[in-house]
Amino acid sequence: MIIAQKSAIVTDGERGVGASVARRLITAGYGVLLTGSDQSAGSALLRELNAPDQLAFRVTDPGCDEDVAQSVAEAANLFRRLDLLVVNATVGTPVWESPEDLEPERWEAYLRQTVTGSFLFARHTLPYLRRWKGSMVFVAPEKVPKGDAGMELYASSRGGLLAFAETLTGSAAPAVRVNAISPGSVLRDRPGPVFSNHNGQSRADSIAAAVMYFAEAKSVTGQCFDIDDS
Repeated sequence: MIIAQKSAIVTDGERGVGASVARRLITAGYGVLLTGSDQSAGSALLRELNAPDQLAFRVTDPGCDEDVAQSVAEAANLFRRLDLLVVNATVGTPVWESPEDLEPERWEAYLRQTVTGSFLFARHTLPYLRRWKGSMVFVAPEKVPKGDAGMELYASSRGGLLAFAETLTGSAAPAVRVNAISPGSVLRDRPGPVFSNHNGQSRADSIAAAVMYFAEAKSVTGQCFDIDDS
């Protein structure tokens, strides 16, 4: 068991935006369970942050109901409470493929990792968050240029996540607050953003700061922040 004043789950937390969110939460005194697909990257982040009394990592398939349920149960057992869910969907690889060429199986698998994954984490954390009057923050995939050919799948995952978060606001009320963040092209440790467009650019730390605002703003729900550092 980890003793913490507050606790959080951060999905896809082993790098990028998720790692920036974890750093902010640890500094604020949260206990944090990071989930993700890369054990090596997760272990490296645990060593880097060196906060064994606050931080844990679990490999989790966000599209698997049983796997998500086990991760949420592990967080509850570790921290004896749950105050915050951060669904980080910024790590999805953009798919440039026309509807004629895109296989239905690929479409379904991609949306299962993003939209269905968001639903599953919300489903399993809601009972805990209601008890502790917590909050959820959904960080959407990066903005897509309007009319960008072949981006239908990626745009659908983004739109589906944001629509889910907006609607969940009513279902989770009044005990649980639900908000979202809409980043531009996320600046990562590689040359340039994902998209070369005029939708703005977002630094991971700016997104993490917005997550912290929503986590602590007790009267704010049903909002979506656009993040633009360009």
